[in-house]
Amino acid sequence: MAHSKSRAVALVLLACGMVAPVVARAEPMAPQHLSDVNDAPVLRAGDHWTYAHVWEKGGTVRRPARTEITVQRDERLSWPCTGLIVTRRELDSDRAPDQWGIGADWGRWRIAGNQRQDLDRPLAFPLYPGETWEIEHWTPDPDSMGYDREGVHHHYAVAGWEDVTVAAGRFFAVKIEVTGKWLATPPAGSVGQGPRPTGAPAPKTAWQAPSSVTGQLYRAYWYVPEVKRWVKQIEVYYDANGAELERHTAQLQDYRVSF
Repeated sequence: MAHSKSRAVALVLLACGMVAPVVARAEPMAPQHLSDVNDAPVLRAGDHWTYAHVWEKGGTVRRPARTEITVQRDERLSWPCTGLIVTRRELDSDRAPDQWGIGADWGRWRIAGNQRQDLDRPLAFPLYPGETWEIEHWTPDPDSMGYDREGVHHHYAVAGWEDVTVAAGRFFAVKIEVTGKWLATPPAGSVGQGPRPTGAPAPKTAWQAPSSVTGQLYRAYWYVPEVKRWVKQIEVYYDANGAELERHTAQLQDYRVSF
């Protein structure tokens, strides 16, 4: 009788929510670091990152390389050049370093006239899953194939958090994916009788300038707040039929940043 009474009391307490039922222990959730991605990183002179790069074309490795990115000046400049100054040096090479301006979001731009044109914006804070943004631009692109300029449209989207392992270690990174289209156009009025590539012999008939070509692109960045940059990058270009043209991958080897 006492056992029946105790069981009845337990059932009443459980029904009233005073006694919690035993449940399976849930796996701990991965940290989201939401507070860390509200703002752009504070980049300081001397911060640097070393990456291993691989370029592929047609499934064949074309040129492996290592590059070092270094913040040279972290002071703000006057408009329209607001941003930071960094250099990119290819290690194991005699090539002179490139120097360019960026924003704290690692966006690149150029100044035409007195207008700023965004070329790329890998990060757009806050980096919450589901956030999207767009970049579109035209770039002068003279080359031996006769194309005059190239237009690119980028659609960026924050995919979420992932574990990623590279030479520099294992990181919990927020992944940003980029899909887009590119279009290369010949000089205006050149189709049918455009200029020949430099050094090409005079043909028996008028040289035919190339027609416009188009395709798609895909990029992905794995950004780590405490690294102040991405630890891994993939970039792939496709032709109009979806066949892969070129692929570029970069992985962080080491870094040094200050806070």
